[in-house]
Amino acid sequence: MGGQPAKESGAWGAFARLFEGGATAFGEKAAVAALEEGEDHGLKLYRDDLEKLDPASRTLVEIDLLPAQERTHRDMSALKHTLH
Repeated sequence: MGGQPAKESGAWGAFARLFEGGATAFGEKAAVAALEEGEDHGLKLYRDDLEKLDPASRTLVEIDLLPAQERTHRDMSALKHTLH
């Protein structure tokens, strides 16, 4: 489709690396809460940009990517609640 994939993970990658080893420093609850917040951000990005996509890409996001992101968010939320 003419696009170029990102070569780096960007700000989210740096954030994820910070918390990857941070469970010890920040505690499990804080690390899981931060991961859930990241999943919130991902959901917002998918939803905010749906209208900008061509029909085939929009279908892919709505049928595959967005439901997977929603499941991951639910999993992080459930995990967070078991730790509190």
